[in-house]
Amino acid sequence: MKAKVIMAGTILFLASILTSTAQDHKDYIWSYNGGKKEHTLGLYAGINSSYTRMMDKDAGWLGYRAGLVLDKRWVVGVGGDALWYDYALTELAENGTYHLQAGYQGIFVEYLQPIGSRVKIGFSILSGQGLVKYEYDKDFRKDKPWFEEIIDQSTFQVFEPGIEIQARIGGNWWLGLHGTYRNTSPVELLETSECVFRTLNGGITLKYGIF
Repeated sequence: MKAKVIMAGTILFLASILTSTAQDHKDYIWSYNGGKKEHTLGLYAGINSSYTRMMDKDAGWLGYRAGLVLDKRWVVGVGGDALWYDYALTELAENGTYHLQAGYQGIFVEYLQPIGSRVKIGFSILSGQGLVKYEYDKDFRKDKPWFEEIIDQSTFQVFEPGIEIQARIGGNWWLGLHGTYRNTSPVELLETSECVFRTLNGGITLKYGIF
C-alpha cells in the first residue's frame, strides 16, 4: 500500500509541472544524457470504460490509469477499476434488495510500440487486489445495524493482461481501444461462481499525456 501511495504522489507531483513543461517538450517532460543515449521521462493519466457480460447480464467497468513513461516505451504506474452492475438483486435477502459491488486497484507495467507519429500499441499487465460485496440498497439499510448492511464480502487477487491501440486526436490527447482478460483468484461469495470476474473485456480509453 505504501508503494502505491508513493507512486501516486510522484505522479501527482509531475502532473503539477506538466503544463509548464508542455510547451518546451512535445514527447517528454524531462531528459538526461546517459552516456551512450539520451533518456526521457514522460507522463500520462487516463480514464477508461469497458463492457463485459457477467452472470448472463450486461456489465461495465469504469477505471483509471496513470503512469510514468520511460524512454517513450516503458510505462510503470497505478490503475484500478470499479464495477457497474446496476441490478437490484433479491436471491440472498429475506426482504429488500441489494447490489453487487466490486473494485480493484494495483500496479501495472506497459510496453509501447509506436506506429508512425500518431499511433501506438500498448501491451500491459496489471497486478493488484480487489474487494467484492453484496450490500443492501439504501432504503433497506436504515433499520439495520452496520454489521448487517453487508450480506457477504470477500477479497480477491487480479492479474490482467491487455492490449490497446491508441491514436493522438489533438495536442496531448489520445483516444484508445483496448481489450483485456481479467484473471482473478477464486471469488468466495455466497451463491456466486468463483470465476465471476474472469472474463474478456473491451472498451475505450481517453488519456492526456506527454510520452
